[in-house]
Amino acid sequence: MKIKIQSGIDIVKISRIHSILNSEKRNRFIKKIFTDNEVLQSKEKSDEVLYFSGRFAAKEALKKALSNTFYPSHFKSFEILADKNGKPNVFFEKKIIENTSLSISHDGNYAVAQCVSIL
Repeated sequence: MKIKIQSGIDIVKISRIHSILNSEKRNRFIKKIFTDNEVLQSKEKSDEVLYFSGRFAAKEALKKALSNTFYPSHFKSFEILADKNGKPNVFFEKKIIENTSLSISHDGNYAVAQCVSIL
Protein backbone atom coordinates (compact mmCIF):
# COMPACT_ATOMS: atom_id res chain seq x y z
CA MET A 1 0.00 0.00 0.00
CA LYS A 2 1.35 3.37 -0.98
CA ILE A 3 1.43 6.01 1.77
CA LYS A 4 0.54 9.51 0.70
CA ILE A 5 1.39 12.58 2.77
CA GLN A 6 -0.67 15.66 2.10
CA SER A 7 -0.35 19.08 3.68
CA GLY A 8 -2.22 22.33 3.75
CA ILE A 9 -1.50 25.75 5.20
CA ASP A 10 -3.51 28.93 5.56
CA ILE A 11 -3.04 32.39 7.00
CA VAL A 12 -5.80 34.75 8.10
CA LYS A 13 -5.66 38.43 8.90
CA ILE A 14 -7.18 38.67 12.37
CA SER A 15 -8.67 42.11 11.71
CA ARG A 16 -10.74 40.61 8.88
CA ILE A 17 -12.35 38.10 11.25
CA HIS A 18 -12.77 40.85 13.86
CA SER A 19 -14.69 42.94 11.32
CA ILE A 20 -16.95 40.03 10.41
CA LEU A 21 -17.68 39.15 14.04
CA ASN A 22 -18.61 42.76 14.76
CA SER A 23 -20.95 43.13 11.79
CA GLU A 24 -24.32 41.91 10.59
CA LYS A 25 -22.47 39.01 8.91
CA ARG A 26 -21.52 37.48 12.29
CA ASN A 27 -24.30 34.90 12.64
CA ARG A 28 -24.17 33.81 9.01
CA PHE A 29 -20.36 33.41 9.18
CA ILE A 30 -20.46 31.39 12.39
CA LYS A 31 -23.32 29.15 11.24
CA LYS A 32 -21.70 28.47 7.86
CA ILE A 33 -18.21 27.66 9.15
CA PHE A 34 -18.37 26.35 12.72
CA THR A 35 -20.14 23.48 14.46
CA ASP A 36 -22.14 23.91 17.65
CA ASN A 37 -19.32 22.28 19.64
CA GLU A 38 -16.75 24.69 18.20
CA VAL A 39 -18.95 27.66 19.10
CA LEU A 40 -19.40 26.24 22.59
CA GLN A 41 -15.63 25.84 22.98
CA SER A 42 -15.13 29.45 21.82
CA LYS A 43 -17.05 30.63 24.89
CA GLU A 44 -14.32 29.13 27.10
CA LYS A 45 -11.69 31.36 25.48
CA SER A 46 -10.78 34.87 26.57
CA ASP A 47 -10.62 36.17 22.98
CA GLU A 48 -13.19 34.86 20.52
CA VAL A 49 -11.60 36.75 17.64
CA LEU A 50 -8.32 34.86 18.04
CA TYR A 51 -10.21 31.59 18.49
CA PHE A 52 -12.33 31.99 15.35
CA SER A 53 -9.39 33.36 13.32
CA GLY A 54 -7.27 30.33 14.17
CA ARG A 55 -10.10 27.88 13.60
CA PHE A 56 -10.96 29.46 10.24
CA ALA A 57 -7.32 29.19 9.12
CA ALA A 58 -7.28 25.60 10.38
CA LYS A 59 -10.39 24.64 8.43
CA GLU A 60 -8.90 26.16 5.27
CA ALA A 61 -5.63 24.28 5.82
CA LEU A 62 -7.56 21.09 6.49
CA LYS A 63 -9.56 21.46 3.27
CA LYS A 64 -6.33 21.93 1.33
CA ALA A 65 -4.65 18.91 2.93
CA LEU A 66 -7.62 16.63 2.45
CA SER A 67 -8.68 17.75 -1.00
CA ASN A 68 -8.93 14.85 -3.43
CA THR A 69 -9.83 12.44 -0.62
CA PHE A 70 -13.01 10.76 0.48
CA TYR A 71 -13.81 13.45 3.03
CA PRO A 72 -16.42 16.09 2.15
CA SER A 73 -14.93 19.53 1.76
CA HIS A 74 -17.47 21.87 3.35
CA PHE A 75 -16.42 23.65 6.52
CA LYS A 76 -18.84 21.98 8.91
CA SER A 77 -17.86 18.48 7.73
CA PHE A 78 -15.03 18.69 10.21
CA GLU A 79 -14.87 19.74 13.79
CA ILE A 80 -11.69 21.13 15.33
CA LEU A 81 -11.74 20.84 19.09
CA ALA A 82 -8.93 21.31 21.55
CA ASP A 83 -8.11 18.57 24.01
CA LYS A 84 -7.49 19.28 27.70
CA ASN A 85 -3.93 20.41 26.85
CA GLY A 86 -5.09 22.79 24.13
CA LYS A 87 -3.96 20.63 21.18
CA PRO A 88 -6.38 20.92 18.27
CA ASN A 89 -7.84 17.61 17.14
CA VAL A 90 -9.77 17.00 13.96
CA PHE A 91 -13.05 15.10 14.07
CA PHE A 92 -15.12 13.76 11.20
CA GLU A 93 -18.56 12.36 12.01
CA LYS A 94 -17.74 12.59 15.75
CA LYS A 95 -14.62 10.41 15.37
CA ILE A 96 -11.09 11.74 15.72
CA ILE A 97 -8.99 11.53 12.57
CA GLU A 98 -5.85 9.90 13.93
CA ASN A 99 -3.64 10.34 10.87
CA THR A 100 -4.01 14.12 10.74
CA SER A 101 -1.93 16.64 12.67
CA LEU A 102 -3.03 20.24 12.98
CA SER A 103 -1.17 23.24 14.35
CA ILE A 104 -2.63 26.72 14.94
CA SER A 105 -0.64 29.82 15.85
CA HIS A 106 -1.27 33.54 16.29
CA ASP A 107 1.22 36.39 16.04
CA GLY A 108 0.50 40.06 15.71
CA ASN A 109 -2.15 40.60 13.06
CA TYR A 110 -2.23 37.03 11.75
CA ALA A 111 -3.42 33.53 12.57
CA VAL A 112 -1.85 30.63 10.72
CA ALA A 113 -2.63 26.94 10.60
CA GLN A 114 -0.89 23.94 9.10
CA CYS A 115 -2.32 20.50 8.54
CA VAL A 116 -0.40 17.33 7.66
CA SER A 117 -2.24 14.12 6.90
CA ILE A 118 -1.07 10.61 6.08
CA LEU A 119 -3.51 8.89 3.75
